[in-house]
Amino acid sequence: MREVILDGNLMKTIKSAHTMFSEALSFSERYRNNMDSLFDELLNIGSDVSVRIINYSAMHKNLGEYAEIYRSIFEDVSKLNPKLSVTFED
Repeated sequence: MREVILDGNLMKTIKSAHTMFSEALSFSERYRNNMDSLFDELLNIGSDVSVRIINYSAMHKNLGEYAEIYRSIFEDVSKLNPKLSVTFED
């Protein structure tokens, strides 16, 4: 299983968060840096991957309610896609 660690301290803007997601998880060229596209790309992950988002409190401080939306998307998709597991750490 591949482990991906994403640092909430580095997610200063919505754009930087999407860039981190895309690069770390090797999203397709169809990824459009929005919530719907994030959901679709996570749902289509085909090999086992464990995503750890560390410093979630910093992510929340930087992105506000968007951090909560990202968290919901990751958690919801991890229930739908058995290839994806996700944890959030402060």
